[in-house]
Amino acid sequence: MRLIGGPWYQSDAQRRITVVLLDDNYIEKIGAHWPLSYIDQELLLSDILSFRPKAVFIDLLYRHKHGTDGDIEQLTDTINQFSSKNNNDDYIPIFVPYLVKDIENLNSCDPANEVHSYMAKSIVLKNSVIEEIRQSMAVPTYIGWTGCGNRYPGFILRNPDYKTPALALYQSLCNDPHETLPGCEDIRSKGLSSFSDPMVIRWGTGVSKEHLLALKKADIECMSFPPQGFLSRIRYTWQQIGYMFGQSLSSTTERGKAERCAYTDTLHATWFLGSSLKLHTDLKNMIENRVILIGTQIEGIHDYVSSPVNGKLPGVYLFAMALDNYLQYGSDYYKELGDFLSALIEISAIISITLLMAFLWNRTCTMLSSPPTSLLARLSSAISLALLFKVIVPLLISILLAMAMWSNRYAPVDWIGILLLSFLANPVKLEQCLNRECTKKEPNFLCKCIETLINGGKST
Repeated sequence: MRLIGGPWYQSDAQRRITVVLLDDNYIEKIGAHWPLSYIDQELLLSDILSFRPKAVFIDLLYRHKHGTDGDIEQLTDTINQFSSKNNNDDYIPIFVPYLVKDIENLNSCDPANEVHSYMAKSIVLKNSVIEEIRQSMAVPTYIGWTGCGNRYPGFILRNPDYKTPALALYQSLCNDPHETLPGCEDIRSKGLSSFSDPMVIRWGTGVSKEHLLALKKADIECMSFPPQGFLSRIRYTWQQIGYMFGQSLSSTTERGKAERCAYTDTLHATWFLGSSLKLHTDLKNMIENRVILIGTQIEGIHDYVSSPVNGKLPGVYLFAMALDNYLQYGSDYYKELGDFLSALIEISAIISITLLMAFLWNRTCTMLSSPPTSLLARLSSAISLALLFKVIVPLLISILLAMAMWSNRYAPVDWIGILLLSFLANPVKLEQCLNRECTKKEPNFLCKCIETLINGGKST
């Protein structure tokens, strides 16, 4: 993902999504503490809504009430004011998360079968959201799924009644009849049936120009890929390969270099405390007509997700990147084939590589009508053939298979495993072609080297 998925994923949706992060610096500057009071939440939400976003997702849990009734009422009044569909001029849907139950042996990415049908009816955790928020016009979304691995489910148990945040936000955009996003026509004509398969998220690398300018003001340097930055992506990929070779001897070091900055445009909540005209313009450019996701980066709050491009990120970026993929691909996002089909493809690939190597080796043996006479010449030929047929051929076929799956929007199978298993394939013995003299007399050191190379590391 760092070599291929990150630098080569550039979406038009990058400029349609913004994350607003609540961090310790913001809490300190406003003289507050965690959990943030409902009054402070309402003030930040009002600031964001004043710039007219398309939709807002608040990635905060409202499980336990704190503060006074007046505080929570002020927050719900703001939510109701903008989330009411009767208010056509100011309508901005606001989404909040509900938790689902962690049920043993229940895979949230699988359809609810007969055994679990009774669980599906009560999958939402009781009292996961306080009554005041439940009674407001905030749109519920569902988080806390289990058993999905690195896949992102559009809805829990493939039940459209339990949409996760990214798909709920995407559907809200498609509700606009003038919206021409990929997949919106499918939703309008068939509903959400095309989104039942879990997504394999493509994580992007590099920040947008707007985000880069904002980060430079804070003296933060980040990778940026301009639209015409083909060569810069090539250089970046080779740099990552260099890092990986340097780290290959360590069993604990993560391969490659993690990017410091997230792909999604990001605003820190502290920026809303400024009052300059330039800052107001920057905030407007990064909020107006965008989908806003409010998340946290608070010490002691373990809300993090592992990204193959950035390493550890605040959990809100999982929803942001999933939404980015929906906006870019619609229902044609990347999926997994499933264990059975993946295993079948891997086994077929290994058999095909083995047969191909047998064919090529036999052709090579036929072409070598007069094998090299000197041991050094035989050793050189053995090294060349071993490199060609045991490394280059399996590597090319494995990568081509991965690219074919990738181009058809399927997550590649374990092409590195296919390569390593193919390396052990030894369909024919090339001693007949390169090592005839060694088999007729006591093998010396060079003969043993030739046999070791030809036999895949097993000396005869």
